[in-house]
Amino acid sequence: MLRGVYRLNQKSFVKGAVILGVAALISKTMGGIYRIPYQNIVGNEGLALYNLVYPMYTTLLVVSTAGFPIAVSKFVSERLAIGDIRGAERVFRISFFLMMITGLLSFSLLFYGAETLANLTGDPGAALSIKSVSLALLLVPIIAVIRGYFQGWQEMMPTAVSQVFEQLIRVITIIVLAYMLIQVSVEYAAAGAVFGAFTGAVLSVLILGYYYIRHRKVVTYHLQRQTKSFAQEPFGELLRKLTYYALPICFGTLVLPLFNLADSYTVINVLQNSGMESLDARYMFGVYSKALPLVQISALFATSLSLALIPSISEAKSLQQEHIIKRRTSFALRLTVIVGLPAAFGLAVLAKPLNLALFNEVIGSDVIMVLSFATIFSTLEITSSGILQGIGESKLPAKNLFVGFIFKVALNLLLISYIGIMGAAIATIVAYFIALYLNLRDLRIHAKTEYRWMELAVKPLTAALIMTFFVAAVVYGMTPWMESYFSLRIAHLIVSVIGILVGLIAYGIAIIVTKTLSFEEIETVPKIGPAILRLTSRLPFLKR
Repeated sequence: MLRGVYRLNQKSFVKGAVILGVAALISKTMGGIYRIPYQNIVGNEGLALYNLVYPMYTTLLVVSTAGFPIAVSKFVSERLAIGDIRGAERVFRISFFLMMITGLLSFSLLFYGAETLANLTGDPGAALSIKSVSLALLLVPIIAVIRGYFQGWQEMMPTAVSQVFEQLIRVITIIVLAYMLIQVSVEYAAAGAVFGAFTGAVLSVLILGYYYIRHRKVVTYHLQRQTKSFAQEPFGELLRKLTYYALPICFGTLVLPLFNLADSYTVINVLQNSGMESLDARYMFGVYSKALPLVQISALFATSLSLALIPSISEAKSLQQEHIIKRRTSFALRLTVIVGLPAAFGLAVLAKPLNLALFNEVIGSDVIMVLSFATIFSTLEITSSGILQGIGESKLPAKNLFVGFIFKVALNLLLISYIGIMGAAIATIVAYFIALYLNLRDLRIHAKTEYRWMELAVKPLTAALIMTFFVAAVVYGMTPWMESYFSLRIAHLIVSVIGILVGLIAYGIAIIVTKTLSFEEIETVPKIGPAILRLTSRLPFLKR
């Protein structure tokens, strides 16, 4: 009976992957947007405190879970495949116990070391926020292993539902507590905001607990019918195997949080060592932090594309279909450039209007403009990493990103002391460029990728420059007129919206005129492609 159930779930694998992908996209969208209203409530100082502390939490979270969710998923599914229900449950129990221990240790490190960690950032006022966020580490490692257990059963809905609602309650907590506690102080407001990680985790535990209680009926049913006995590995041996499988995943996922941690421990310290007062240094770190959610939102497409790429390229790799790997790799990189370039150029031109519309201030517009160019490198780095993982070279993107991290730290220390906060933005761009270059080199070696630069770069760049001209015309042509009729913030909000709409239309036409994408390729994009072709079919210079 179990084998039949497992085969049915195997057929639903693609559906499960889609469910997880959609949940991840929703969560990342909420995670990118909430910092805008949060900054509006607490200002740049409050945003700085949040961005100082949260990378510590995410880094320790990666270390404490150490890739165990994926390991649990693998070991549970392997035992279910042979009908060993008791073995699968034993994997879960051992992993659950281990995650409780690592979560407790991680919590203790943050909570009791809060003052020391805050002093190391150069901002002792961050200690309260560090203690506040540490509470989440008591629950999140447990959540991670439960999700891995369900995925081992090919049950993706518990993970998806808990992930979305965890993020939702987290965002609500951030906004509500920030609004309430800013009346006390900016330090309390930031501590209330990071406390959202704990409230989100509590709801996630409740949701997963509900699914687990329902799932126990299925487990009990199969346990009662399991007649074949299986030899159970000793506790130490199973723990060794789980750890051996999980640690490389941990090192791979640890690199990206280190990028943000580099800013936490270098930016304020270097600014203060350059002669800036501590509160001014905190404020400038907040100015820099404003640009990050805008870049993050721009990279959402590449993240989604990367999630979709891994299984499709893995499938082609397992079937030894090298020509399909080359074709999918080439198209994925082109599509990422086609989306990343206009996002970078558009954000650069709209930096000041968006800054005024979203944050109601001009300061930091130059940082947003410079950091916008990290979008193209970060999106391509994400996509190329997904391709490398798809062909079984998962260690390479982690290694390459670590090299980028070394450049990030070194350039932060060098540039910030000379050109201020702009140095952190430039360091980020260079770091992603280095990681991307190494990824592209590895793709050439391991996937035999051939780069046709006319299609990959020249045509998309031409289309993006055409779009930039029209967006700039909107910004510089409409801004004085709008400012004479509306308040400064409303005027720039209108300019930003119109600029984005004009940019979308101009770029859509430009990619057809420049043959960046063929009519056939546009038509293959679900829903959007046919709609674009219908809208442009009446234009005489766009006839097929």
